[in-house]
Amino acid sequence: MKILFLDDQKVRHDFFCKTNHKIQGVQGVCICRVDDYETHHTYTTKQAIDMLSGNKYDIISLDYDLDCTDPSKDGMVVVNFLVEQMRTGFYTDEDQPSVIIHSWNRCGAKMMENYLVDSGYRYVQLSPFYV
Repeated sequence: MKILFLDDQKVRHDFFCKTNHKIQGVQGVCICRVDDYETHHTYTTKQAIDMLSGNKYDIISLDYDLDCTDPSKDGMVVVNFLVEQMRTGFYTDEDQPSVIIHSWNRCGAKMMENYLVDSGYRYVQLSPFYV
């Protein structure tokens, strides 16, 4: 199972992947392997989009508030990219990922959820967590 995890806080990445089996991956993205799970940890929208461009994922977990000083770098940037992937056929109804929005920002998370669902993503879940 392949997972993409996007958050700008290292503590949340550590919470998500408690393992010492970490290797450095593409473009500074940390890859964590545990059993049959491979998690690509990304900290910026650019890293996430770079990874999404060449990989299909089973689960994508997104935060909304990534860089509060620059709204062009929030989680909606990645959602827009995912919607484009669905529109162009990169993902189909049969192989689309589950998307988990783990942000505590209710308005931002709900906006992400609504746009994904309205664009054809069937497996979208709001699941905020705090570490």
